Amino acid sequence: MGPCVALCDAADRPLRPAVLYGVDTRASAEIKELATRYGRAALLADGGVPLTSESVGPKLLWLRRHEPHLWRRAARWHTVTSFLIRRLTGRYVMDHGSAASAAPLYSRGAARWCGSRYAEIAPGLEVPDLAWSDEVAGEVTREAADATGLAAGTPVTVGAIDAVAEACSVGVVRPGDVMVMYGTTLLLLQVIGPDGAEVVPEGSIGIYPGLMRGTFHASGNVTTAGGLLDWIAELARRTPGELAAAAAEVPLGSEGLLVLPYFAGMRTPEFHPEMGGGVRGLSLRHGAPHLFRAAMEGIACAARRNLEALERFGGPAARLVAVGGGTANTVWTQIVSDLLGKGQVIPAQTVGASYGSAMLAARAVRAVDDPTRWVSAARTLAPDVAASSRYRALYDRHRRLERQSADEAGRAVGAPLL
Repeated sequence: MGPCVALCDAADRPLRPAVLYGVDTRASAEIKELATRYGRAALLADGGVPLTSESVGPKLLWLRRHEPHLWRRAARWHTVTSFLIRRLTGRYVMDHGSAASAAPLYSRGAARWCGSRYAEIAPGLEVPDLAWSDEVAGEVTREAADATGLAAGTPVTVGAIDAVAEACSVGVVRPGDVMVMYGTTLLLLQVIGPDGAEVVPEGSIGIYPGLMRGTFHASGNVTTAGGLLDWIAELARRTPGELAAAAAEVPLGSEGLLVLPYFAGMRTPEFHPEMGGGVRGLSLRHGAPHLFRAAMEGIACAARRNLEALERFGGPAARLVAVGGGTANTVWTQIVSDLLGKGQVIPAQTVGASYGSAMLAARAVRAVDDPTRWVSAARTLAPDVAASSRYRALYDRHRRLERQSADEAGRAVGAPLL
């Protein structure tokens, strides 16, 4: 899971349900406040990660202000992995990637917490230790062994955010490698070399520490991707598989129907939380398969925007690897390849966050050194050259509608968006 915030007391008992990653936009006012207080450019230069609805810092500030009765009892905040590490080993440890997502609390260049910002935003909370995802955090305690059945003394690794572990599971570990994860959110993650420590991003694209020391990655996402397709299928009272098969018979361009997929706002490559999704060109000749295909095309257009932004920081994408449950929808993956104009490798194992975590554990105990040895390709998906050419006009239309929607959303809230 992404950078959630589980506020806990001194005994590590959760005080409330966790605040989830980018889909939870409650801290929009705090995002703007912190960006103004510290300076957006200064935060990007130091932390490498912009303030968005994914950031932990604004959510901690929101909790402190809006739930002071809970804040007074709080001793720590946890991610999923740090909570498990604490319960198993007694240590309070977080991986660098999760820490970077806790913007503006982390300094990328120094690879440590920014003590002054941490103290200002989260006063009274313990500061977790930091470690790399392929390192051992501690060992299973006797108490944890009795509770779980695990052997006391078993090494416990630091772990990682699921999407990053998934990238590792399919060998996306070298500069120029890009993972395209087809899930509720469509995520693109590009590996950057050691010079990622010096790159200052733009827009709302962030550059994060990688799984191992000296590595970095940049990522962009379409927040409502598979989730949007599931929603359309539910409205149509058909399964996503049925609609995907029917959408394959709909002509390229969905007979003039265009879908903006920002039904939970845009997080990258620009941050427009107030922006909504949209449908343009709907008529009585269109049916549910048209809407489903137009949504897949809209998601692919948004993916292309993100990939273009990632390539400005990390250089040309040398290899795209598709993962996630959405790869079963071959119509969707083909549309994405056609709109990107790039092929995608489909691994034999496409749902592999747990697989990647196992590889990291193996590295931590020196059982393996080359993660790519764990990966085998099932097939390679090539773009259709004719379709890619025809999709250029659709992409231009999508960009125009996107700019119009962002401008309207900014006027609606009475202030320019970040």
